Amino acid sequence: MESVVPTRLEGNGFLPRKRKRHYLDARDDPDMPEDRRSALELLALVEIMRSEAVSEKSDAEQEWTDLEDSLECANCRKLTGISLFCGEFCRQLAEFIRYLRRSLADRRIENGDVQAAIGARLLMLTGGGYPREERRLTREQREHIFERDLHKCETCGAPATEIDHIHGNSNELSNLRALCGKCNRKEAFSKAVPPSPEAAARIEKMYLDIAIRVAAPTALRCCDNEELWKERFQPIMAARRARARELEEEAETAFEDVDGYLRHTMQKDD
Repeated sequence: MESVVPTRLEGNGFLPRKRKRHYLDARDDPDMPEDRRSALELLALVEIMRSEAVSEKSDAEQEWTDLEDSLECANCRKLTGISLFCGEFCRQLAEFIRYLRRSLADRRIENGDVQAAIGARLLMLTGGGYPREERRLTREQREHIFERDLHKCETCGAPATEIDHIHGNSNELSNLRALCGKCNRKEAFSKAVPPSPEAAARIEKMYLDIAIRVAAPTALRCCDNEELWKERFQPIMAARRARARELEEEAETAFEDVDGYLRHTMQKDD
């Protein structure tokens, strides 16, 4: 539905002018599901960062060079070794930011289903990230659950598209059920608990960090740049492996020097 904004035309008083609704206007809907509302609140913050031109500056080429040589996490800059990320949270956060930037660029962000998916992923991030490894299912396991549940959502009867872990991360068949995406997201939000003051402060900081990185006209970190990340991912990994080998050889050489010095000293003492 389009809203109407009055426009003054000289000599003719006020005439109605139609304004196309912005997708963020949906936040005013009192029946908005929690997954979409969560996404829209974050996206509203992104718009604020854009309008206020709030962004950091980054030397892109230096970023790539540092990522090859420093052996730090591409997301948080903690020392991590050969791996590009220090853990699943940082990996998933970088994926999330690339997805948001891409969705805003191609305007898929205006789709309600996309907003719902974003809200669900955001909920997982506030809890430290989705436990992928613990909840990883084989294709055979997934097919078995869908067939057992007749390919219907256990909650609403719609076609089932996802597998829900009822309690915790156990992959026992009794702990798995088929749900549609909408019911699965609703279930996840229903299990969420209010954050402690410390957790709330951490989540607020995370929202702001995401908003700044998504709003930036040019990606602030290597892992935020969708196109270049795909292009340079393999070369960066090769460079980090080579750098790790160099450091290992340097450490071995240093140990040999110390060992040689100790042997020489002991021979003199004898």
